[in-house]
Amino acid sequence: MSQRLAMPWLSLWLLACAGQALAANDGSEEAATPAPPLRLENLQGQPLSLADYAGRVVLVNFWASWCGPCITEIPSLRDLHARMAGEPFEILAVNVKEGRFKVHRFSRMMAMPFPVLLDPDGQAFAAWDAQVLPTSFLVDVDGRVRSRIQGPLDWTSDEVIREIEMLLPAPSQPSAIPGRPAG
Repeated sequence: MSQRLAMPWLSLWLLACAGQALAANDGSEEAATPAPPLRLENLQGQPLSLADYAGRVVLVNFWASWCGPCITEIPSLRDLHARMAGEPFEILAVNVKEGRFKVHRFSRMMAMPFPVLLDPDGQAFAAWDAQVLPTSFLVDVDGRVRSRIQGPLDWTSDEVIREIEMLLPAPSQPSAIPGRPAG
C-alpha cells in the first residue's frame, strides 16, 4: 500500500483508538485511583518524581525507541505539549529498558521538548501495571490516574484535548479592585 493511501487509514485507526481508549476510561471521580509512585532520573541524571508536578495534570507516557507505534505517537505528543503551553500540564516520557546515551540521542533526533525519564530495568513500567508500549496514563492535579491508554493516540484530537482540559484546575477569579481579593 502506498504511503498516500496508508495515511488516511492510519489517521482513521488512530482516531478509532482514541475513542476506544477514552471510552474505556470515563474519567469519573469514582474510577480514579491513586497513581503509583514514580521517581526516575532524567537524561541529565537528575531525579524527578511525579510528586514534583503536584497541582498539574500529568501525562505519563511509557515508550521505547524501537517501538514503531511509540515513534508514530511522538509528533502528536510534541504538538500537545505546544498546545498546552502555559497551562498546569506536563508530559513525562518514560523510556523503558534502554540506555541513557541511546535515549538521549533518539530524543534529540525526535525533538522531544518534555522531560524524558529513564526506567532502565522496567520497574516503573511494571509498578504502573503497563503491559504494552506505548502505554499512557493521564494523572489529575490530585495525583489520581484518570485514564489509561494502551497503544498510540492522536493526542491533539478534540476529544483528547477536552478530556485534558476537564482535568485542569479552574482559573482563579481575578479581583475586581487591584490588590483586593475577589469575592
